[in-house]
Amino acid sequence: MMTTKQVWRSLLPPGEDAWQRGQASLVVVACLGVAAAAWGLVLAWLVSGDLEWETAVASLVFTLLLVGLLAVNRRRPSLALWLLVSLLLLLITLDVSSYGLGEPGAAAFFLPLALAACGLGLRAGLVTAGVSTAVVWLTAVGAALNWYMPETAYQESHLTFTAPFFTVLFWVVALMIGYWVQFLRTLGNSKREPFRM
Repeated sequence: MMTTKQVWRSLLPPGEDAWQRGQASLVVVACLGVAAAAWGLVLAWLVSGDLEWETAVASLVFTLLLVGLLAVNRRRPSLALWLLVSLLLLLITLDVSSYGLGEPGAAAFFLPLALAACGLGLRAGLVTAGVSTAVVWLTAVGAALNWYMPETAYQESHLTFTAPFFTVLFWVVALMIGYWVQFLRTLGNSKREPFRM
């Protein structure tokens, strides 16, 4: 029987590149965590009687996509991270555009933002912050101008408070994490040692 350490190592790329192994670890933790969260919601809705079969099928498809990302992760952790960040951005965008800023869904943008900044660096974190900001503002402006009707009622505070609030937080978090990761990589390179996590 395999130990937990052996199972963990089997999910990571072979070799000694600590940065790649760190990226791969990030993908594994994120995939397992997001899959557990999705199935936790399915279970909660099942118990409460609110579960629709479409939700269960969507969770199954999503889980299979995450398993596919774990397979890509063994060879190309950077690609797996980009794919995971893109998938999460797409799903969160769909949720936010459906429900508007009256629901807490926009806070989920912090997950792909942190993944991008931690695993891919400052530029990727800034790109993710830019996409997240654009979605929040387009959602707020679109609802304000009656371009579409979100499922939760539009309130003026979505445009005057919620969108600016998320904008500031997205950029601050991307800059903090991105610069910290950049510092750690520079520190590892300056000592002429492989980056250690």
